[in-house]
Amino acid sequence: MRIGVLKESLFLGGTERSASNISKVLAAEHEVFTILYDGSNIQYPYGGTLVDLGCPARKSLPGKVINNLIRLKRYKDCIKKYRLELLYEFISISNPLCAVRHSKQIRIISARDFSALSSRLKRFHKCLSTADAMICNSLYLKKYYLAKNPCDEGKVFTVYNVIDTKGILAQSTESTEPEFAEFCTSHPKTVVAVGRFCKEKGFEYLLQSIAKARIIDTNIGLVLIGAGTYYNGYTDLIKELNLSGHVYFTGYQKNPYKYMSRCSCFVLSSLSEGFPNVLAEAMSLRLPVIATNCLT
Repeated sequence: MRIGVLKESLFLGGTERSASNISKVLAAEHEVFTILYDGSNIQYPYGGTLVDLGCPARKSLPGKVINNLIRLKRYKDCIKKYRLELLYEFISISNPLCAVRHSKQIRIISARDFSALSSRLKRFHKCLSTADAMICNSLYLKKYYLAKNPCDEGKVFTVYNVIDTKGILAQSTESTEPEFAEFCTSHPKTVVAVGRFCKEKGFEYLLQSIAKARIIDTNIGLVLIGAGTYYNGYTDLIKELNLSGHVYFTGYQKNPYKYMSRCSCFVLSSLSEGFPNVLAEAMSLRLPVIATNCLT
């Protein structure tokens, strides 16, 4: 089958990594075309043939409207050019292309995060009316959606995210910088967390927890792998909590596993997730896991 996997980009994020992994798995048995709005900065490997629509995001409202029209035209041209039979779309449900019907192709949309699903239920329902199926990446997402939209029974399915365990274990053996090794030596009980520095990941609560834990055991340290807009807020909070020297920032890492594998345990402090890839990846590394109850 000729399959198109559509995503905004493969730059950063859990959905981007999921799209890349699924494209690789599908490419083992099908002819896959990984279609990106913006293919200028790819951080994750993909399956099949890359198709760059060359339409990066624009900030102004007129720019966004024009962009959507250009994207739709180029997407339709791509479908026709490569004679695609199935469209697997990982783009945000708020994107106008999610509501476009394609009469000749099987079309699948995605539900990948609980906060997005719960806040945009009507939008998901509308988009599903123009599609053949919706894939949820956890059982809870499927149950939640169908409880609100029972009429869509038979069109909603659960498919968990793909985790490349062999690849993760192989990457985990790569070396790290001496400064990280020194941090682990001085903090024998090292907690690691991974993700974008944003509200949803709840890292500020994790920092507060680490501060309380260190009152009991000063061997505890925290490694934060990632980057984002909340970085300055975290550094301010670290000073306020007297955690300076006890939190190690790696920055964004294409290979986070070499750091994770050398830590004592993994913590998922998220307020909302769909299927937390990094939790399953930590389990692949045989790390003990502590997680918030973020429903999904």
